Amino acid sequence: MKHKLVRKFDFILPREAQELGPNEPVKSGDYVKVCAVPADASEPREIFWVQIKSIDVSTDPVTWRAQVANDLRYTALHGLKDGDWLNVPRDRMAAIVRS
Repeated sequence: MKHKLVRKFDFILPREAQELGPNEPVKSGDYVKVCAVPADASEPREIFWVQIKSIDVSTDPVTWRAQVANDLRYTALHGLKDGDWLNVPRDRMAAIVRS
């Protein structure tokens, strides 16, 4: 893995999105905003949308399986591209567009 997801970052939201509080529900089909930082933190970070595809509540912590839903600019730096799958910790989800 050439990236890590971070908790706090500045971003601009579209009208249909809202910031996501720590106790608000997220369900399969929702889109959430995340931020990837390359392994070399001096490189640019990338803020993008992923779509939650599945939620495994049998794991501890819960596993949120998501698919990248954006064209990404810095794929060469962090290794992610549109359509890639990743696990997103709940505390790394910053905003939501509900399905």
